[in-house]
Amino acid sequence: MALQQQITSFVSTANVGKLSATQENDDSVFSDSTPAKPKSAKRPHTCLSSDGDHSLCIETELNEIRNSMKNILKKEDVKLIVTETVTSLLTQMKKEMKKDLKKEMMVEIQTNQEKIEQHFKSEVSRLSARIDSVEFDNANILEKNASLHKENRLLKEEIENAGRRATDAMQLSNWNEQYSRKKNVKIFDFPEKRGEKLPHNFLNEIGKLDVKIDPSEIVAAHRIPGKPGKPRPILVKFLRMESKIALLRNRKLINEKLEVRISDDVTRLNQGLLNRLYLHEDVTSAWYFNGHIYGTDNNGERHRFDIYDNIRQKLKS
Repeated sequence: MALQQQITSFVSTANVGKLSATQENDDSVFSDSTPAKPKSAKRPHTCLSSDGDHSLCIETELNEIRNSMKNILKKEDVKLIVTETVTSLLTQMKKEMKKDLKKEMMVEIQTNQEKIEQHFKSEVSRLSARIDSVEFDNANILEKNASLHKENRLLKEEIENAGRRATDAMQLSNWNEQYSRKKNVKIFDFPEKRGEKLPHNFLNEIGKLDVKIDPSEIVAAHRIPGKPGKPRPILVKFLRMESKIALLRNRKLINEKLEVRISDDVTRLNQGLLNRLYLHEDVTSAWYFNGHIYGTDNNGERHRFDIYDNIRQKLKS
Protein backbone atom coordinates (compact mmCIF):
# COMPACT_ATOMS: atom_id res chain seq x y z
CA MET A 1 0.00 0.00 0.00
CA ALA A 2 2.84 2.42 0.82
CA LEU A 3 4.60 1.54 -2.45
CA GLN A 4 1.41 2.24 -4.48
CA GLN A 5 0.91 5.58 -2.77
CA GLN A 6 4.54 6.57 -3.41
CA ILE A 7 4.28 5.54 -7.06
CA THR A 8 1.02 7.44 -7.47
CA SER A 9 2.47 10.54 -5.80
CA PHE A 10 5.64 10.37 -7.84
CA VAL A 11 3.82 9.96 -11.14
CA SER A 12 1.38 12.74 -10.35
CA THR A 13 4.15 15.19 -9.45
CA ALA A 14 6.77 14.20 -12.06
CA ASN A 15 7.86 16.79 -14.49
CA VAL A 16 6.86 15.11 -17.70
CA GLY A 17 7.42 17.75 -20.36
CA LYS A 18 5.90 15.94 -23.18
CA LEU A 19 2.79 14.99 -21.30
CA SER A 20 2.10 18.43 -19.85
CA ALA A 21 2.27 20.14 -23.22
CA THR A 22 -0.69 18.19 -24.46
CA GLN A 23 -2.82 18.07 -21.30
CA GLU A 24 -4.16 21.54 -21.04
CA ASN A 25 -7.71 20.25 -20.83
CA ASP A 26 -6.81 16.82 -19.18
CA ASP A 27 -8.20 15.04 -22.30
CA SER A 28 -5.13 13.13 -23.47
CA VAL A 29 -5.82 9.45 -24.12
CA PHE A 30 -3.25 6.62 -23.97
CA SER A 31 -3.88 3.62 -26.15
CA ASP A 32 -2.11 0.38 -26.87
CA SER A 33 -2.46 0.89 -30.69
CA THR A 34 -2.81 4.42 -31.88
CA PRO A 35 -3.29 7.60 -29.94
CA ALA A 36 -6.81 9.04 -29.79
CA LYS A 37 -7.63 11.84 -32.14
CA PRO A 38 -7.11 15.20 -30.50
CA LYS A 39 -9.74 17.83 -30.56
CA SER A 40 -9.57 19.94 -33.70
CA ALA A 41 -8.27 23.37 -33.31
CA LYS A 42 -10.72 26.07 -34.04
CA ARG A 43 -10.81 26.85 -37.69
CA PRO A 44 -9.45 30.28 -38.50
CA HIS A 45 -11.97 32.84 -39.38
CA THR A 46 -10.48 33.22 -42.84
CA CYS A 47 -11.17 29.53 -43.58
CA LEU A 48 -14.81 30.17 -43.01
CA SER A 49 -15.03 33.24 -45.08
CA SER A 50 -13.14 32.16 -48.13
CA ASP A 51 -13.88 29.06 -50.07
CA GLY A 52 -10.86 29.47 -52.29
CA ASP A 53 -8.51 28.99 -49.45
CA HIS A 54 -10.24 25.90 -48.10
CA SER A 55 -7.49 23.48 -49.05
CA LEU A 56 -4.95 25.78 -47.52
CA CYS A 57 -6.90 25.78 -44.28
CA ILE A 58 -7.13 21.99 -44.27
CA GLU A 59 -3.41 21.66 -44.70
CA THR A 60 -2.85 24.16 -41.96
CA GLU A 61 -5.06 22.16 -39.68
CA LEU A 62 -3.27 18.99 -40.60
CA ASN A 63 0.06 20.60 -39.73
CA GLU A 64 -1.29 21.68 -36.43
CA ILE A 65 -2.57 18.14 -35.80
CA ARG A 66 0.84 16.71 -36.68
CA ASN A 67 2.57 19.12 -34.36
CA SER A 68 0.15 18.16 -31.61
CA MET A 69 0.73 14.45 -32.28
CA LYS A 70 4.44 14.95 -31.80
CA ASN A 71 3.84 16.08 -28.22
CA ILE A 72 1.69 13.02 -27.31
CA LEU A 73 3.54 10.35 -25.28
CA LYS A 74 4.03 6.97 -26.79
CA LYS A 75 3.49 3.64 -25.06
CA GLU A 76 7.22 2.97 -24.91
CA ASP A 77 7.83 6.36 -23.31
CA VAL A 78 5.22 5.66 -20.64
CA LYS A 79 6.72 2.23 -19.94
CA LEU A 80 10.17 3.77 -19.67
CA ILE A 81 8.95 6.47 -17.31
CA VAL A 82 7.08 3.95 -15.14
CA THR A 83 10.06 1.60 -15.12
CA GLU A 84 12.46 4.35 -14.15
CA THR A 85 10.03 5.59 -11.52
CA VAL A 86 9.47 2.15 -10.00
CA THR A 87 13.19 1.40 -10.09
CA SER A 88 13.96 4.67 -8.35
CA LEU A 89 11.23 4.05 -5.80
CA LEU A 90 12.44 0.49 -5.17
CA THR A 91 16.01 1.68 -4.75
CA GLN A 92 14.90 4.37 -2.37
CA MET A 93 12.65 1.98 -0.49
CA LYS A 94 15.44 -0.59 -0.27
CA LYS A 95 17.73 2.00 1.27
CA GLU A 96 15.00 3.06 3.66
CA MET A 97 14.20 -0.58 4.50
CA LYS A 98 17.88 -1.25 5.13
CA LYS A 99 18.05 1.74 7.40
CA ASP A 100 14.87 0.69 9.24
CA LEU A 101 16.05 -2.92 9.46
CA LYS A 102 19.44 -1.85 10.70
CA LYS A 103 17.81 0.45 13.22
CA GLU A 104 15.48 -2.33 14.41
CA MET A 105 18.38 -4.76 14.60
CA MET A 106 20.44 -2.30 16.60
CA VAL A 107 17.50 -1.73 18.96
CA GLU A 108 17.00 -5.48 19.31
CA ILE A 109 20.73 -6.09 19.83
CA GLN A 110 20.90 -3.33 22.41
CA THR A 111 17.84 -4.70 24.18
CA ASN A 112 19.27 -8.22 24.21
CA GLN A 113 22.64 -6.89 25.28
CA GLU A 114 21.05 -5.07 28.19
CA LYS A 115 19.17 -8.23 29.14
CA ILE A 116 22.35 -10.30 28.92
CA GLU A 117 24.31 -7.75 30.93
CA GLN A 118 21.57 -7.66 33.55
CA HIS A 119 21.46 -11.46 33.69
CA PHE A 120 25.25 -11.62 33.83
CA LYS A 121 25.36 -9.10 36.64
CA SER A 122 22.67 -11.02 38.49
CA GLU A 123 24.58 -14.31 38.07
CA VAL A 124 27.85 -12.69 39.08
CA SER A 125 26.19 -11.25 42.16
CA ARG A 126 24.66 -14.62 43.02
CA LEU A 127 27.93 -16.48 42.44
CA SER A 128 29.81 -13.88 44.44
CA ALA A 129 27.43 -14.35 47.35
CA ARG A 130 27.77 -18.12 46.95
CA ILE A 131 31.57 -17.86 46.90
CA ASP A 132 31.50 -15.75 50.03
CA SER A 133 29.30 -18.36 51.69
CA VAL A 134 31.60 -21.17 50.55
CA GLU A 135 34.67 -19.30 51.75
CA PHE A 136 32.98 -18.75 55.09
CA ASP A 137 32.06 -22.43 55.31
CA ASN A 138 35.57 -23.36 54.22
CA ALA A 139 37.06 -21.19 56.93
CA ASN A 140 34.82 -22.89 59.48
CA ILE A 141 35.79 -26.30 58.12
CA LEU A 142 39.47 -25.41 58.26
CA GLU A 143 39.05 -24.24 61.81
CA LYS A 144 37.21 -27.42 62.74
CA ASN A 145 39.80 -29.47 60.86
CA ALA A 146 42.61 -27.81 62.78
CA SER A 147 40.74 -28.49 66.00
CA LEU A 148 40.20 -32.11 64.97
CA HIS A 149 43.88 -32.44 64.05
CA LYS A 150 44.79 -31.14 67.45
CA GLU A 151 42.36 -33.51 69.15
CA ASN A 152 43.61 -36.36 66.96
CA ARG A 153 47.20 -35.57 67.85
CA LEU A 154 46.32 -35.47 71.53
CA LEU A 155 44.40 -38.74 71.20
CA LYS A 156 47.32 -40.35 69.38
CA GLU A 157 49.64 -39.19 72.11
CA GLU A 158 47.26 -40.55 74.71
CA ILE A 159 46.95 -43.82 72.82
CA GLU A 160 50.72 -44.06 72.49
CA ASN A 161 51.14 -43.28 76.16
CA ALA A 162 48.42 -45.77 77.02
CA GLY A 163 50.09 -48.33 74.76
CA ARG A 164 53.44 -47.75 76.41
CA ARG A 165 51.86 -47.97 79.85
CA ALA A 166 50.01 -51.12 78.82
CA THR A 167 53.24 -52.59 77.46
CA ASP A 168 55.10 -51.66 80.60
CA ALA A 169 52.28 -53.06 82.69
CA MET A 170 52.25 -56.32 80.71
CA GLN A 171 56.03 -56.61 80.93
CA LEU A 172 55.93 -55.91 84.66
CA SER A 173 53.04 -58.32 85.14
CA ASN A 174 54.87 -60.99 83.16
CA TRP A 175 58.03 -60.36 85.12
CA ASN A 176 56.17 -60.57 88.47
CA GLU A 177 54.39 -63.72 87.37
CA GLN A 178 57.64 -65.25 86.20
CA TYR A 179 59.34 -64.25 89.42
CA SER A 180 56.58 -65.93 91.43
CA ARG A 181 57.37 -69.13 89.45
CA LYS A 182 61.09 -68.83 90.00
CA LYS A 183 61.26 -71.87 92.32
CA ASN A 184 58.86 -73.99 90.26
CA VAL A 185 59.52 -76.85 87.85
CA LYS A 186 57.26 -78.82 85.54
CA ILE A 187 57.61 -82.56 85.06
CA PHE A 188 56.12 -83.93 81.82
CA ASP A 189 55.26 -87.53 80.87
CA PHE A 190 55.55 -88.93 84.41
CA PRO A 191 53.11 -91.88 84.60
CA GLU A 192 49.81 -90.98 86.23
CA LYS A 193 48.15 -93.52 88.53
CA ARG A 194 44.90 -93.50 90.45
CA GLY A 195 45.47 -92.70 94.12
CA GLU A 196 49.06 -91.66 93.55
CA LYS A 197 50.85 -89.69 96.21
CA LEU A 198 52.76 -86.66 95.03
CA PRO A 199 55.55 -85.77 95.36
CA HIS A 200 56.54 -89.00 97.15
CA ASN A 201 56.15 -91.22 94.07
CA PHE A 202 58.41 -88.94 92.04
CA LEU A 203 60.95 -88.55 94.83
CA ASN A 204 61.11 -92.33 95.24
CA GLU A 205 61.82 -92.77 91.53
CA ILE A 206 64.59 -90.17 91.38
CA GLY A 207 65.99 -91.55 94.66
CA LYS A 208 66.71 -94.78 92.79
CA LEU A 209 69.01 -92.64 90.61
CA ASP A 210 70.90 -91.34 93.63
CA VAL A 211 69.25 -87.93 93.33
CA LYS A 212 68.33 -86.97 96.85
CA ILE A 213 65.68 -84.27 97.44
CA ASP A 214 64.36 -83.71 100.95
CA PRO A 215 60.52 -83.85 100.88
CA SER A 216 60.48 -80.93 103.28
CA GLU A 217 61.98 -78.78 100.50
CA ILE A 218 58.83 -79.22 98.43
CA VAL A 219 56.11 -76.70 99.22
CA ALA A 220 53.53 -78.13 96.82
CA ALA A 221 53.23 -80.71 94.05
CA HIS A 222 50.11 -81.39 91.93
CA ARG A 223 48.94 -82.22 88.48
CA ILE A 224 47.97 -79.43 86.05
CA PRO A 225 45.92 -79.62 82.82
CA GLY A 226 47.81 -81.01 79.84
CA LYS A 227 47.32 -82.47 76.37
CA PRO A 228 44.61 -85.09 75.95
CA GLY A 229 45.90 -88.69 75.81
CA LYS A 230 49.03 -87.93 77.80
CA PRO A 231 49.77 -87.85 81.54
CA ARG A 232 49.05 -84.49 83.06
CA PRO A 233 52.20 -82.49 83.91
CA ILE A 234 53.29 -82.20 87.55
CA LEU A 235 53.94 -78.73 88.94
CA VAL A 236 56.45 -78.73 91.81
CA LYS A 237 57.13 -75.69 93.97
CA PHE A 238 60.38 -75.77 96.05
CA LEU A 239 61.00 -74.03 99.31
CA ARG A 240 64.47 -72.90 98.40
CA MET A 241 66.14 -72.13 95.09
CA GLU A 242 69.04 -74.47 95.94
CA SER A 243 66.73 -77.50 95.91
CA LYS A 244 65.43 -76.60 92.46
CA ILE A 245 68.98 -76.14 91.17
CA ALA A 246 69.97 -79.54 92.60
CA LEU A 247 67.14 -81.17 90.65
CA LEU A 248 67.97 -79.35 87.43
CA ARG A 249 71.62 -80.36 87.66
CA ASN A 250 70.49 -83.99 87.33
CA ARG A 251 67.80 -83.20 84.76
CA LYS A 252 69.54 -84.95 81.88
CA LEU A 253 69.96 -88.17 83.86
CA ILE A 254 66.38 -88.13 85.14
CA ASN A 255 64.97 -87.42 81.70
CA GLU A 256 66.84 -90.34 80.17
CA LYS A 257 66.19 -92.91 82.89
CA LEU A 258 62.59 -92.10 83.70
CA GLU A 259 61.70 -90.98 80.15
CA VAL A 260 60.32 -87.70 81.42
CA ARG A 261 61.01 -84.07 80.67
CA ILE A 262 61.80 -81.53 83.39
CA SER A 263 61.64 -77.80 82.61
CA ASP A 264 61.26 -74.45 84.31
CA ASP A 265 57.78 -73.15 84.95
CA VAL A 266 57.60 -70.25 82.47
CA THR A 267 54.66 -67.90 81.91
CA ARG A 268 52.37 -68.13 78.90
CA LEU A 269 53.92 -64.99 77.35
CA ASN A 270 57.46 -66.27 77.82
CA GLN A 271 56.49 -69.64 76.38
CA GLY A 272 55.05 -67.86 73.33
CA LEU A 273 58.33 -65.97 72.93
CA LEU A 274 60.28 -69.23 73.14
CA ASN A 275 58.05 -70.78 70.46
CA ARG A 276 58.64 -67.82 68.13
CA LEU A 277 62.39 -68.13 68.68
CA TYR A 278 62.30 -71.86 67.97
CA LEU A 279 60.58 -71.19 64.64
CA HIS A 280 62.71 -68.20 63.57
CA GLU A 281 65.11 -68.97 60.73
CA ASP A 282 67.90 -66.79 62.14
CA VAL A 283 67.80 -68.31 65.66
CA THR A 284 69.74 -71.52 66.27
CA SER A 285 68.71 -72.09 69.90
CA ALA A 286 66.54 -70.52 72.62
CA TRP A 287 66.14 -71.13 76.37
CA TYR A 288 64.86 -69.75 79.66
CA PHE A 289 67.19 -68.87 82.53
CA ASN A 290 66.60 -67.03 85.78
CA GLY A 291 63.48 -65.13 84.63
CA HIS A 292 64.72 -64.21 81.11
CA ILE A 293 64.59 -65.64 77.59
CA TYR A 294 67.81 -66.02 75.60
CA GLY A 295 68.68 -67.10 72.09
CA THR A 296 71.70 -67.43 69.78
CA ASP A 297 71.86 -66.33 66.16
CA ASN A 298 73.57 -67.94 63.17
CA ASN A 299 76.86 -66.34 64.19
CA GLY A 300 76.71 -67.87 67.68
CA GLU A 301 76.04 -64.56 69.41
CA ARG A 302 73.69 -64.61 72.39
CA HIS A 303 70.79 -62.18 72.73
CA ARG A 304 68.27 -61.59 75.49
CA PHE A 305 64.70 -61.14 74.31
CA ASP A 306 61.59 -59.57 75.78
CA ILE A 307 58.00 -60.50 75.00
CA TYR A 308 57.42 -57.37 72.84
CA ASP A 309 60.75 -57.40 70.98
CA ASN A 310 60.97 -57.55 67.18
CA ILE A 311 63.15 -60.61 66.80
CA ARG A 312 64.65 -59.65 63.45
CA GLN A 313 65.54 -56.14 64.61
CA LYS A 314 66.83 -57.50 67.91
CA LEU A 315 69.19 -59.84 66.07
CA LYS A 316 70.58 -56.94 64.01
CA SER A 317 71.26 -54.77 67.06
